[in-house]
Amino acid sequence: MLRIRTEEAREQGFTLIELLIVIVVLGLLAGIVTLGVTKFSDDATAATCSATQDNLQIAADAFAAQNGGTAATTYAQIDVYTKAGDGSAAPAGFSISGGTVSLGC
Repeated sequence: MLRIRTEEAREQGFTLIELLIVIVVLGLLAGIVTLGVTKFSDDATAATCSATQDNLQIAADAFAAQNGGTAATTYAQIDVYTKAGDGSAAPAGFSISGGTVSLGC
């Protein structure tokens, strides 16, 4: 028997197709947001690494300026010129060669 949809029947709720469409659209939007957040997170990590490397290079230059042009060879030598200045461990990937600092960013 063929039923004709009436206003009364429509007031009962959403159809399965309508609900599935809403779920798919929300899933697509969530995927787009997730990709955007991941990209911003990667950009922030790269910027932080670059800024840290620049600051350590400034500290190495300050060491050389105060030691008659002698280049620093260890992190301990430039640590006192950093904000921490507390003898903490060198950042991951730290290396210094000929007064040039690298973090492997």
